[in-house]
Amino acid sequence: MVSSAAADHRDVAASAATETARQRSVLAALIASVAPADGERLAAALLADFKTIARVWAQPRESIARILGADSPVTELLLNAHEAAIASFAGEFAGLRIDPFNPNLRQYLITSMGGLADERLRVLFLDARQRLIADEELQHGTLAQLAIYPRTIFGRALDLNAAGIILVHNHPSGNVLPSSEDIYAT
Repeated sequence: MVSSAAADHRDVAASAATETARQRSVLAALIASVAPADGERLAAALLADFKTIARVWAQPRESIARILGADSPVTELLLNAHEAAIASFAGEFAGLRIDPFNPNLRQYLITSMGGLADERLRVLFLDARQRLIADEELQHGTLAQLAIYPRTIFGRALDLNAAGIILVHNHPSGNVLPSSEDIYAT
Protein backbone atom coordinates (compact mmCIF):
# COMPACT_ATOMS: atom_id res chain seq x y z
CA MET A 1 0.00 0.00 0.00
CA VAL A 2 1.31 3.48 -0.92
CA SER A 3 1.36 6.07 1.86
CA SER A 4 -0.55 9.32 1.47
CA ALA A 5 2.71 11.32 1.63
CA ALA A 6 4.23 9.25 -1.19
CA ALA A 7 1.11 9.71 -3.33
CA ASP A 8 1.18 13.47 -2.68
CA HIS A 9 4.87 13.59 -3.65
CA ARG A 10 4.10 11.80 -6.92
CA ASP A 11 1.23 14.22 -7.61
CA VAL A 12 3.53 17.21 -7.07
CA ALA A 13 6.24 15.66 -9.25
CA ALA A 14 3.72 14.86 -11.99
CA SER A 15 2.32 18.38 -11.78
CA ALA A 16 5.84 19.88 -12.04
CA ALA A 17 6.65 17.66 -15.02
CA THR A 18 3.39 18.68 -16.72
CA GLU A 19 4.13 22.36 -16.12
CA THR A 20 7.67 21.99 -17.46
CA ALA A 21 6.35 20.30 -20.61
CA ARG A 22 3.71 23.01 -21.02
CA GLN A 23 6.29 25.79 -20.65
CA ARG A 24 8.57 24.11 -23.20
CA SER A 25 5.66 23.69 -25.63
CA VAL A 26 4.51 27.32 -25.32
CA LEU A 27 8.04 28.69 -25.64
CA ALA A 28 8.78 26.41 -28.61
CA ALA A 29 5.65 27.60 -30.41
CA LEU A 30 6.60 31.24 -29.84
CA ILE A 31 10.16 30.67 -31.06
CA ALA A 32 8.90 28.71 -34.07
CA SER A 33 7.16 31.86 -35.30
CA VAL A 34 10.60 33.22 -36.29
CA ALA A 35 12.72 30.04 -36.31
CA PRO A 36 10.41 27.16 -37.33
CA ALA A 37 13.09 24.49 -37.48
CA ASP A 38 14.63 25.40 -34.13
CA GLY A 39 11.67 26.00 -31.80
CA GLU A 40 11.93 22.84 -29.71
CA ARG A 41 15.74 22.88 -29.50
CA LEU A 42 16.02 26.55 -28.53
CA ALA A 43 13.16 26.31 -26.03
CA ALA A 44 14.84 23.33 -24.37
CA ALA A 45 18.18 25.17 -24.23
CA LEU A 46 16.64 28.31 -22.71
CA LEU A 47 14.63 26.37 -20.13
CA ALA A 48 17.64 24.23 -19.23
CA ASP A 49 19.45 27.40 -18.15
CA PHE A 50 16.60 29.56 -16.84
CA LYS A 51 13.95 26.98 -15.80
CA THR A 52 10.78 28.98 -16.60
CA ILE A 53 9.47 31.36 -19.24
CA ALA A 54 9.25 34.08 -16.59
CA ARG A 55 12.96 33.68 -15.84
CA VAL A 56 13.80 33.67 -19.55
CA TRP A 57 11.92 36.97 -19.86
CA ALA A 58 13.74 38.42 -16.85
CA GLN A 59 17.15 37.93 -18.46
CA PRO A 60 19.13 40.74 -20.02
CA ARG A 61 19.78 40.57 -23.76
CA GLU A 62 23.34 39.32 -23.20
CA SER A 63 22.24 36.26 -21.21
CA ILE A 64 19.73 35.21 -23.85
CA ALA A 65 22.23 35.90 -26.66
CA ARG A 66 24.78 33.68 -24.91
CA ILE A 67 22.46 30.74 -25.58
CA LEU A 68 20.86 31.78 -28.87
CA GLY A 69 23.73 33.61 -30.52
CA ALA A 70 24.39 37.32 -30.83
CA ASP A 71 22.32 37.90 -33.97
CA SER A 72 19.38 35.59 -33.27
CA PRO A 73 15.99 37.10 -34.13
CA VAL A 74 14.58 34.95 -31.30
CA THR A 75 16.31 37.19 -28.76
CA GLU A 76 14.40 40.22 -30.06
CA LEU A 77 11.17 38.23 -30.17
CA LEU A 78 11.49 37.15 -26.54
CA LEU A 79 12.39 40.61 -25.26
CA ASN A 80 9.59 42.23 -27.25
CA ALA A 81 7.03 39.60 -26.17
CA HIS A 82 7.87 40.28 -22.54
CA GLU A 83 7.54 44.04 -23.01
CA ALA A 84 4.21 43.52 -24.81
CA ALA A 85 2.88 41.40 -21.93
CA ILE A 86 3.90 44.03 -19.37
CA ALA A 87 2.44 46.85 -21.47
CA SER A 88 -0.85 44.99 -21.91
CA PHE A 89 -1.27 44.71 -18.14
CA ALA A 90 0.00 48.23 -17.40
CA GLY A 91 -2.44 49.72 -19.90
CA GLU A 92 -5.33 48.45 -17.79
CA PHE A 93 -4.39 50.83 -14.96
CA ALA A 94 -4.01 54.12 -16.84
CA GLY A 95 -6.23 56.72 -15.17
CA LEU A 96 -8.01 54.18 -12.96
CA ARG A 97 -8.12 53.82 -9.20
CA ILE A 98 -5.51 51.27 -8.15
CA ASP A 99 -6.84 48.56 -5.86
CA PRO A 100 -3.94 46.67 -4.25
CA PHE A 101 -6.08 43.51 -4.17
CA ASN A 102 -6.97 43.58 -7.87
CA PRO A 103 -5.97 40.24 -9.44
CA ASN A 104 -4.96 42.05 -12.66
CA LEU A 105 -2.51 44.19 -10.68
CA ARG A 106 -1.10 41.06 -9.11
CA GLN A 107 -0.69 39.43 -12.54
CA TYR A 108 1.01 42.56 -13.89
CA LEU A 109 3.49 42.54 -11.02
CA ILE A 110 4.15 38.81 -11.35
CA THR A 111 4.71 39.17 -15.10
CA SER A 112 7.13 42.02 -14.68
CA MET A 113 8.96 40.80 -11.54
CA GLY A 114 8.26 37.12 -11.07
CA GLY A 115 11.28 35.76 -12.87
CA LEU A 116 13.92 38.11 -11.52
CA ALA A 117 17.01 36.43 -10.08
CA ASP A 118 17.41 38.84 -7.14
CA GLU A 119 15.06 40.60 -4.76
CA ARG A 120 13.91 44.05 -5.81
CA LEU A 121 11.73 46.70 -4.25
CA ARG A 122 9.20 48.35 -6.46
CA VAL A 123 6.94 51.20 -5.44
CA LEU A 124 3.66 52.22 -7.02
CA PHE A 125 3.09 55.91 -6.26
CA LEU A 126 -0.55 57.01 -6.13
CA ASP A 127 -2.29 60.37 -6.22
CA ALA A 128 -5.08 61.41 -3.82
CA ARG A 129 -7.65 59.52 -5.95
CA GLN A 130 -5.47 56.37 -5.87
CA ARG A 131 -4.49 56.65 -9.52
CA LEU A 132 -1.00 55.62 -10.58
CA ILE A 133 1.51 58.48 -10.79
CA ALA A 134 4.64 56.35 -11.19
CA ASP A 135 5.78 52.73 -11.02
CA GLU A 136 9.46 52.61 -10.08
CA GLU A 137 12.00 50.03 -9.01
CA LEU A 138 13.86 51.70 -6.17
CA GLN A 139 16.15 49.10 -4.64
CA HIS A 140 18.02 45.89 -5.51
CA GLY A 141 18.91 43.13 -3.11
CA THR A 142 20.44 39.70 -3.31
CA LEU A 143 18.98 36.27 -3.93
CA ALA A 144 17.63 36.07 -0.37
CA GLN A 145 17.36 39.57 1.06
CA LEU A 146 16.55 43.17 0.34
CA ALA A 147 17.38 46.22 2.43
CA ILE A 148 14.59 48.75 2.52
CA TYR A 149 15.47 52.41 3.01
CA PRO A 150 12.38 54.42 4.04
CA ARG A 151 14.20 57.72 3.39
CA THR A 152 14.55 56.78 -0.31
CA ILE A 153 10.94 55.67 -0.60
CA PHE A 154 9.38 58.64 1.17
CA GLY A 155 11.76 61.11 -0.45
CA ARG A 156 10.64 59.91 -3.87
CA ALA A 157 6.98 60.01 -2.76
CA LEU A 158 7.44 63.64 -1.74
CA ASP A 159 9.18 64.42 -5.06
CA LEU A 160 6.15 63.03 -6.91
CA ASN A 161 3.62 64.61 -4.54
CA ALA A 162 2.20 61.12 -3.96
CA ALA A 163 -0.67 60.67 -1.53
CA GLY A 164 -0.16 56.91 -1.27
CA ILE A 165 2.26 54.11 -2.05
CA ILE A 166 2.11 50.39 -2.64
CA LEU A 167 5.32 48.53 -1.83
CA VAL A 168 6.07 45.40 -3.84
CA HIS A 169 8.97 42.99 -3.79
CA ASN A 170 9.65 39.63 -5.30
CA HIS A 171 10.96 36.36 -3.87
CA PRO A 172 13.34 34.72 -6.37
CA SER A 173 12.89 31.44 -4.49
CA GLY A 174 9.28 31.34 -5.64
CA ASN A 175 8.00 31.16 -2.06
CA VAL A 176 5.05 33.55 -1.97
CA LEU A 177 4.74 33.62 1.81
CA PRO A 178 6.17 36.72 3.51
CA SER A 179 9.22 36.13 5.66
CA SER A 180 9.37 37.44 9.21
CA GLU A 181 11.65 40.21 7.87
CA ASP A 182 9.00 41.12 5.25
CA ILE A 183 6.35 41.41 7.93
CA TYR A 184 8.59 43.46 10.21
CA ALA A 185 9.63 45.86 7.43
CA THR A 186 6.09 46.54 6.29
